Amino acid sequence: MKPLSTWLAKKLVSNKRGDPEALSRIAAIMTIVVNLALFMAKLFTGITIASMALVADSLDSLFDVLIAGVMWFGFRVAFKPADSEHPFGHGRFEHVATLILAMLLTLTGISIAYASIQRLSGEPKIQLTDWALFVIVINVLLKLFLVRFSMRLNLEIESGTIEANVWNLFGDVLSSLVVLVSLLVYRFTGFPHLDACASLLISAMILSVAVKFFKEASSTLMGKAVHTEDVERIRRIAEGTKGVKGVHEIVWHSYGRKHVVSMHLEIDKNLTVGKAHRITQEVERSILGTQRHIQSLVIHVDPATEGGCSKGTASS
Repeated sequence: MKPLSTWLAKKLVSNKRGDPEALSRIAAIMTIVVNLALFMAKLFTGITIASMALVADSLDSLFDVLIAGVMWFGFRVAFKPADSEHPFGHGRFEHVATLILAMLLTLTGISIAYASIQRLSGEPKIQLTDWALFVIVINVLLKLFLVRFSMRLNLEIESGTIEANVWNLFGDVLSSLVVLVSLLVYRFTGFPHLDACASLLISAMILSVAVKFFKEASSTLMGKAVHTEDVERIRRIAEGTKGVKGVHEIVWHSYGRKHVVSMHLEIDKNLTVGKAHRITQEVERSILGTQRHIQSLVIHVDPATEGGCSKGTASS
């Protein structure tokens, strides 16, 4: 599974390298096609053998199709160029799409939990067959394929939404394994409520992923501080430029994939305006030339003080 997913991803990336919009579209389409096939196979099998856990797992795959559709739409908006109303582009819509995914997953988890509780009040009879187990094994293998495939594509895209969906897909693998184990245990013990208990566990997994998605996306939209290493990286570049005496007040604003940074440089107060300007240009060239994700850099020049400068805060 690893060689196939890696080979296919490399094949697709070779033609789309440097085009994150096209790569994200490929990731969404692959997720939709595989999960749609799995949904139909697991739903038919689950109904046939009367397994609530397998039906719940099929609904999870159906919502994975919807999630991929939201991802696709979210990327289309996020990659739109900047306009007069959105001078820094539409990149933050990617986080809005992640919030929508969280809401869809929450609805899925609640509906599965409700159906599972209803089933616990009865005496379900599962008609387990070998081909049903085979369907589940194939499902696990295909989900692992999607995980590997999405991870490989995301090396080129570096998308938080795709990364979140990778964790969702990995959760699907675990939930399918729960179904497989529950059915195997049922075959040997005949315990009637194990299937419903397994579907309850699946609903808990889905809800935990939904909470994770919601926290990450909402935190970013509300201005989560950027990673300290990102700030320190540009601080080191600036401080390493000849003529710069200190750096402070680094402020970082995130607009999805693009970032806007402002900073204060301390420069010898006895230098001419022209020399100070050339130093700031060198800092700007060095940072923008190496940190491709920074779209705009605003530099304010301060006269250097004997006491040096204090490290400023960073925000997103």
